Amino acid sequence: MSSGHHRFPKEKAIKIAMSTIQRFVLNHDILVYLVLYDETSYFISQKLNVLVKNYIHDRLEEPEMNLREMRVNLAHRDALRTQRSYSRVESLDELLEHMEETFTQKLLRLIDERAMIDSHVYRAANIDRRLFSKIRNNMHYQPSKPTVCAFAIALQLNLDETKDLLQSAGYSLSPSQRFDLIIEYCIRHKNYNVFQVNEVLFDFQQPLLGS
Repeated sequence: MSSGHHRFPKEKAIKIAMSTIQRFVLNHDILVYLVLYDETSYFISQKLNVLVKNYIHDRLEEPEMNLREMRVNLAHRDALRTQRSYSRVESLDELLEHMEETFTQKLLRLIDERAMIDSHVYRAANIDRRLFSKIRNNMHYQPSKPTVCAFAIALQLNLDETKDLLQSAGYSLSPSQRFDLIIEYCIRHKNYNVFQVNEVLFDFQQPLLGS
């Protein structure tokens, strides 16, 4: 696609290409690459990038005491949770019987509760069909953190639901990690477009969501 003329600026061309690709991949199992022959990086969500940058700056610049208090509170919460768990069981076998849902079980339940189609979910998450098949067929599949976040975006989970899904895979959102703060910001502001989220992650040199 040729662009750059004042009547058809580069920004408009990229926006048209991106929107067309997004509509296409939601209905087809195909990997699409958008190659930009330009030395300068361009992102559609420049305004979003600025907002995220300010959000990250504000969160990372919080008083150190607040961060220490947060860590103490989290440690206290985890200790209480562990204490309650052990108080209800007497053996390792009983402890294992009280296991909560695995990531796969929770993911499939969320898809069913929202009456969503599997193909729509993994495409909206930018996840390859083969990877989704591995997850579906393995109740104890261990996903990467970006994969979990990709499904949270595709399912349009709120922040608490996202944290719960992450916890089922052994992860959490940290207030000291840029990747986590970007995901938190996008979910708080209901930006569930995985491609726009990836543009911001790429801008901050963070791992991308999906395949």
